[in-house]
Amino acid sequence: MELFRRRPPVWALILLPVLLWLGQYWQRGLWAPDEARYAYVAREMRESGEWLVMHVNGGLYPDKPPLLFWLINVVSVVFTGGEINGISARLPSLLGMIVALWAIARLAERWADAGTAWRTVLVTMTSFMIWQEGGWGRIDALLLGLVMAAVYHLFVFNDDGRRWRPLAAYGLLGLAMLAKGPVALPVALGIYIAGTLAVGEGAKLRRWHWAWGLPLAFSFLAAWLALARWVGHGPDEYFGSMVGVKFLGRVVKAEDHANPVYYYLTHFPLEFLPWTVFLPAAYVALGAGLLRRRLLAWGLFILVMFSLFSGKRQMYVLGAYPAAALLIAAAWPKFAGLSRRWTAITGWAAMGLVLLIGGAATAAAVVLNLAPAGGKLGLKIAALMADLGEVRLTWRLLSVGLLMLGGGAWLVRTFRNERLSRRWFTGFAGLNFANLVVLGAVVLPVANPLKAPLALIPEVQQRLAPGQPIYLYGRQLAIVPFYVGRPGRELRTPEEIEAVLGSEKPGMIVFMAEEWAKLEPRLASRVLTHPMRMGGKKLVWTEFPVPTAAPPAAGEAK
Repeated sequence: MELFRRRPPVWALILLPVLLWLGQYWQRGLWAPDEARYAYVAREMRESGEWLVMHVNGGLYPDKPPLLFWLINVVSVVFTGGEINGISARLPSLLGMIVALWAIARLAERWADAGTAWRTVLVTMTSFMIWQEGGWGRIDALLLGLVMAAVYHLFVFNDDGRRWRPLAAYGLLGLAMLAKGPVALPVALGIYIAGTLAVGEGAKLRRWHWAWGLPLAFSFLAAWLALARWVGHGPDEYFGSMVGVKFLGRVVKAEDHANPVYYYLTHFPLEFLPWTVFLPAAYVALGAGLLRRRLLAWGLFILVMFSLFSGKRQMYVLGAYPAAALLIAAAWPKFAGLSRRWTAITGWAAMGLVLLIGGAATAAAVVLNLAPAGGKLGLKIAALMADLGEVRLTWRLLSVGLLMLGGGAWLVRTFRNERLSRRWFTGFAGLNFANLVVLGAVVLPVANPLKAPLALIPEVQQRLAPGQPIYLYGRQLAIVPFYVGRPGRELRTPEEIEAVLGSEKPGMIVFMAEEWAKLEPRLASRVLTHPMRMGGKKLVWTEFPVPTAAPPAAGEAK
C-alpha cells in the first residue's frame, strides 16, 4: 500500500493508540493500588486547592512529583466535564504513548526506512508490557513518552547539529523529572551515550550542551520544589522524603520491590511477548551492522542499569522495549535470507503461542459454561460467578478464543505459502492488536466488581453525610474514598483510632483484615464489624458507635 511507503503520519500515531486503549479506559474501573491512588491524589489536589504540595487522605503525599496530577486535572476539565474517572485519569498515559510512538517511528525511519517505522510502531504497541502500561493510569507511560522524545532529539542532533534540539531534549527531560523524578535523566542520557558510543561516534558527545543542559533539566524540579516550599508552605519533612527517600532510596536501597539481580532476565522475555520469539532470528538476520550495535547498546544499558539497583519492577525497564521492537522491525525484510530451519522454528513458535491462547480461552469458556454444579471445581466457579454479579464472563472469553483460533488458522495457511513474509507480519501484528483491544475493552472489565469496593458504596451513602470523612487504617486504601465519594482520612496508630472513636459523631473505619486481626481484642467491643473482599485483599469495615438496644415500650414485658 502507498500509505506504508511513507513514514507514519501524526494522525495514524494518534488513531492507533486510541483504538487500542480507549475501550479499556471507558469500560475498566480504576484499580488499586496505583491507578485509584493517583486519581484520588489528583481529586484531593483540586478539592483542597493545594496545587504544589500533594496530599492523600488528608496527609502529605511526597511519593511523586506533580506533573501527572496536574495533567489529570487538566484533561478532566477538557474531556470529562471536570470528573476524574477512568478516561481522564488515563489520558496522560495515552498522551505519553502517542509521543513515544512518534519518537521511535521517526528514529526508525531515520535509521532504516518508512516500512521499518510502521513495523516498529506495531511491534511496540502490541508487546504485552507496553500495552499494559498504556492501559493503566500510572506515570510510566507518560515518562516513556517524554524520555523517548528527548532521546530522539539528542540522536538527531548528532546528525543535523541544530541548536534547538538539545534545548528541546533537556526541556523534555525537565518535564520527565516533574513526572517521576531524577531517574528520568540517567535513563535518557544513558540511552543516548551508549547508542552513540556503540556506533563509533564518541566525538559527537563532546558538545557544550552538557554544561547548560543538565542545569536546565534540573531547574524544572528545583522550581517546583521552591514554589512548593515558599508558596505552598510545604513542611520540611516533605522535601526530605521527596528528594532523599523516595527518589533515591527506593531505587538504590529498596525494601518494597527488592528483587534478585537476574530479575529482568526472566521478566523481560515474558513481558515482551508475543514478539520475544522473533528476537533470536532478528538478531541474526539484521547482521553485525551499526544499527544492531546501537540497538543492543540501548537495550542492554537499560536492563543492566536497573539490574544493579535493589528495587526492581517490570515498568522500570520500559525504555528497553522500543529498542527490541526496532530490532525486529528492521530485520523483518531480511528474514527471507535466513535458513528454512530458522524461519520454521520462529514462525511455528509464534503461531503456537497464538493457538495456545485461543485454545486456552475457548476451553475456559466451555468449562465455565458446562462444569457440573458439585465438586470443588463447581463450587469455585459458582463462587466466582457470584462475585462477578451480573457480568457474563463466558462469551467474553469465547470471543478471545475464536478470534485467536481463527487468526491462527489464517497465519498457518499463509506461513505455508509465504513463510515470514510482510503480509504474514501484518496479519500477526493485526491479530494481536485486535486481541489486545478485546482483552482491554471486553475481558478485563469483568473484574471490576472484584477490584473495586463497589459493595461499600451504598453502605457509605447510608451512614455518612456528604463531606463527612471515611477513616482508613493503612495507606494502601486510597481506592476506598475515591469510589465512595467521601474524603479519606488516614489513621496511623491505635491511639488515633481511639481518638476518633471517642468523638460524638458516628463514622466508619476501613482496615486491612490482617491489621484488624491485631487490633480486634482492643476495639471489637466498640465497633460493628463487616468483612468484605476486594480482589485478593480481605478488608474489614467498621461502624461506630455500636447501636444500643432500644428500651422496651410501655406495656411490653421486660
